Amino acid sequence: MSRGVGQSAHEQDFEIEAVAAGYEVIKYGWPDFMLIKNNEIVVVELKQGDPYVSSKQRLLNAHQLRMLLLLEKAGLKVRVAVDDVEHLCTITEFLQKTGYRMIVNKGGNSVAQMKVPIVA
Repeated sequence: MSRGVGQSAHEQDFEIEAVAAGYEVIKYGWPDFMLIKNNEIVVVELKQGDPYVSSKQRLLNAHQLRMLLLLEKAGLKVRVAVDDVEHLCTITEFLQKTGYRMIVNKGGNSVAQMKVPIVA
């Protein structure tokens, strides 16, 4: 296994040991922000609503979507913000607004997104 960008030898050794112990190691897709107010924690992925920015800046990639769903399953409040804190929405609301839907394999592990028409 080659060392990841910015990964120290110590981190690489830890990752190898964790995988050998049966853990899945996830290093990508973490949300942009953790907000705390009145002892409530909300994790937020920020996306731009401007249609002229790249799709990478407007849409959730597979790593982000998977991470957000895992954090939500762990009991955290997860939101996607389009441009500002006044426009927080759930993952499902965000995917519906952008015309995407979630595809989860039978094992429930792999998550991808696929452009599909919204059917009312």
